[in-house]
Amino acid sequence: MDFGHLQRMEPIARASLAFQTHDKFSLILMAIIVVSVLNTESIAKGIASTALGLMLATVGIDPLLPIPRFTFGAHGLTEGVSLVAAVVGMFAISEVLRQIEAGFDVSELAKRGYQMISRRELIPKREDFIKIGLKIYQVP
Repeated sequence: MDFGHLQRMEPIARASLAFQTHDKFSLILMAIIVVSVLNTESIAKGIASTALGLMLATVGIDPLLPIPRFTFGAHGLTEGVSLVAAVVGMFAISEVLRQIEAGFDVSELAKRGYQMISRRELIPKREDFIKIGLKIYQVP
């Protein structure tokens, strides 16, 4: 930014300094309502997504007091929720819900050559531990 841009922003900065606490609250509330209502498909979906976004934004350290909020004892959450993790999670959840709604067909996977895996096959056996060099001591 050059000096000309900064000079033109001075009146906006002076006006923003004149806002009191209740003015800021009203402005933020109006922004939340606008974001919620702009979703043309469903107002309920817009409100739910705005509420979820606000809940994710409150995780971490409070900016006014150095007190962790909604970290549940996990030190990794003191810095807040990572934007990349939140976005990837939202896309993954939406894709799972889309697949459930579309009625995901297991036979389609069989046609592609995928085999179904049972839950028992996911639990490692004793031989698997021995193969990787871990000994399992059995109590007689």
